[in-house]
Amino acid sequence: MSTVTYHFESVAEILHEVVVLETARFSSSIIEAVDAEPDTVAGVRMLVESLFAATDASEEHWRLWLDSWTAVARKPAVAAEYVERIRV
Repeated sequence: MSTVTYHFESVAEILHEVVVLETARFSSSIIEAVDAEPDTVAGVRMLVESLFAATDASEEHWRLWLDSWTAVARKPAVAAEYVERIRV
């Protein structure tokens, strides 16, 4: 573990990076499909349905988000940094 934590200031920072990378991984194919959809209403529908589909990938994505928000709630001092990182 010391090898990983050497590159980060805290475990919270590692969690932030995981959330950012997972969000990019999860949403990239969804965004590509929505961007390719010529009908705006259909694109929005695709976006919402993809985000909340009952799939393993969706459940894993939202479980990570819930876990990360729980971690932030336990340590309010990191909340501002966390919010700024996920806002981007």
